[in-house]
Amino acid sequence: MTGSVDPYAATPGYPSPNYPGGSELPAEPVRPRTVELAFWCWILTTAISLIGLVLTLTSPVWADAVAAGVRSSGRGSIDVQSLVTVAKAILIVVFLISVVVYVLFAFKMRAGRNWARITLPVFGALSILASFTLATGSVTVNSETYSAGSRGLSWITAVVALVAIILMFVGESNRFFADSRASRQHLSG
Repeated sequence: MTGSVDPYAATPGYPSPNYPGGSELPAEPVRPRTVELAFWCWILTTAISLIGLVLTLTSPVWADAVAAGVRSSGRGSIDVQSLVTVAKAILIVVFLISVVVYVLFAFKMRAGRNWARITLPVFGALSILASFTLATGSVTVNSETYSAGSRGLSWITAVVALVAIILMFVGESNRFFADSRASRQHLSG
């Protein structure tokens, strides 16, 4: 048939199956279940941290600890509530910045970015180490300890982070990150 239009012809700028080089493009790697589960573990650690933040912010430990510190310093003219408000505001800002970075890296890891897969275990290791410290969720003023939140939440976060780290480095995940890199290099090169 002369004059017929090939319905499978390429749109300008896109490879065609009829083009000799078009069939050589690598298929986009399929994300394995291990990477997907690792992603949701990182999201879960963020959600658990948010619960811990809410428990910490609503705890009376702030006023008690700051008041004890003010009493021990001998400076009764310090406004305890203002100090507590500033401390809470700083905690919220640090938490929000951390969450944005954490979630961004989780999404990048899910997209096959190896640099994010390497960075997330550092954050996870810090969570795991924090669960072992005595300072987690508590403040000591003049040998009196004031506790806020729940240490149980930090242990749960540590376990979930450890699971995420393991899931990111098992066989299927390793192949996915290698294939993702190869696919990106082929498309850019």
